[in-house]
Amino acid sequence: YWKSISDDRSYEVWVKFDNPVDQVTFTEEYGWLVNNSVSRPKKCGVLWIPVQTSEKPDDICLGLPGNLSFHYKNPHNIFAGKDFDNMDLLEREYIFEEALKFLVEHPKETNIFVDTGLWADAETINFEERYDYIQKNGIRYLGFVAYINGYDLKNLESDSLTIVRMNEDK
Repeated sequence: YWKSISDDRSYEVWVKFDNPVDQVTFTEEYGWLVNNSVSRPKKCGVLWIPVQTSEKPDDICLGLPGNLSFHYKNPHNIFAGKDFDNMDLLEREYIFEEALKFLVEHPKETNIFVDTGLWADAETINFEERYDYIQKNGIRYLGFVAYINGYDLKNLESDSLTIVRMNEDK
């Protein structure tokens, strides 16, 4: 993918880290992508940040909303008062952990959501195991899904980053 990137185009890109990274590393290298004051003027940002919640690579991936995501626009009262448009990664991690905790502590509500069929294979997720994994291992990012211009995307090229999917904005 790297050779096909054009400086003057924009892309939706799915990026995988060769090894999971913690919040400090992500912030140092890619934090500008979730910082609205930097990313919005460049017309880019993050849609989703997959999080390692299991040692099993085939498990359904869970993740944090990015700064371009609107997953939490109708928040439960545990998220009341949060500025979802401008929160940093630490706040997003907190929201993620609290959402998992909610799913564990409210199985009736969780089952209603899972049983809708809107989320394929959601019934296979053991939210308690996922929450316990996060509590024991911390949050480590597996990559990110971003909307980004070609020039900035080419500047991310490294040996520790792989593009797994890329769609050119039309």
